Amino acid sequence: MSAKYPTKCTIPVRISYANLNQPRAFGDQAPKYSASLILDKKNTLAVSRVEAAMRAAYEDGLSVLKGKGRVAPSFEEITADGPLHDGDAKKDGDPAYKGAFYLNAKNNRKPLIINSDKEEILDPSEIYSGIYAKAAIGFFPYNKAGNRGLGCSLDIVMKTADGEPLGTTISVDDAFADDDDDDFLA
Repeated sequence: MSAKYPTKCTIPVRISYANLNQPRAFGDQAPKYSASLILDKKNTLAVSRVEAAMRAAYEDGLSVLKGKGRVAPSFEEITADGPLHDGDAKKDGDPAYKGAFYLNAKNNRKPLIINSDKEEILDPSEIYSGIYAKAAIGFFPYNKAGNRGLGCSLDIVMKTADGEPLGTTISVDDAFADDDDDDFLA
């Protein structure tokens, strides 16, 4: 967090559910660029940056969170169900989230995606679920249709390292290992 932008921070993460090359629609919402940002719980400096930026967004957005003449929920009430989630509690059984917090970050605009030399990455195959990165994120208050909370915006992704792809990727050999007598034309 910086004094100039108290609701923003940069944190080291592992990217999951990467929708960074093309926007994706969820339900009846407009398509957005998004990713789940996995943050190691042991990185207390990064966790404290996130918490400070969330608190700044809450304080800056009290008028939004209050709505028309209502009282704003406390910071604890607003953040009880996000945007910072406990991976051990909410993604139990997923090894990528073990010992980690995560944030679901979105943006209507495509986030800038760069390498560690701060050069834009143009090859979409370089960005996938499983890479390690530094993510520049921001927090903002919302109050829509009775739902109040803090959202997380993904502004810049700096890829720092490749990682094992996350998801249900299977090799061709594994997929067809027992495919020796399934001739459906016989």
